[in-house]
Amino acid sequence: MQLYRQTLPNVHNFWIKMEPDKQDFKNQIQQDFQKGLDKIACFTRWSKHGDLKMYADALEEWDDIVGDKWDEPDEKALALNPLTWISDQKFFITKESRVNEVIDNSYSKACTFLARF
Repeated sequence: MQLYRQTLPNVHNFWIKMEPDKQDFKNQIQQDFQKGLDKIACFTRWSKHGDLKMYADALEEWDDIVGDKWDEPDEKALALNPLTWISDQKFFITKESRVNEVIDNSYSKACTFLARF
């Protein structure tokens, strides 16, 4: 004698919701990357910056040799723009696709686990 039972496919979706969802998580990662770049851009004449003094002291004293006299530029030019150095690098160009792949794989694994759970 064969017994049958009724099941509801993906019943876990009624009770369990992943928060944040995948797209919100991707958006937050992109915002964090941009905030990080903005924070890097705040340092000017890094060897003379108070927050970085202990690191600058550990490095060679090349900054004084290369640029012993420094005339402060206008306010817009005070912040260094890291995009000028990294925008053409493969690592930077492919970052969005790499992040998307990692997040997609992680959310897929989490969904599989929730379905089994």
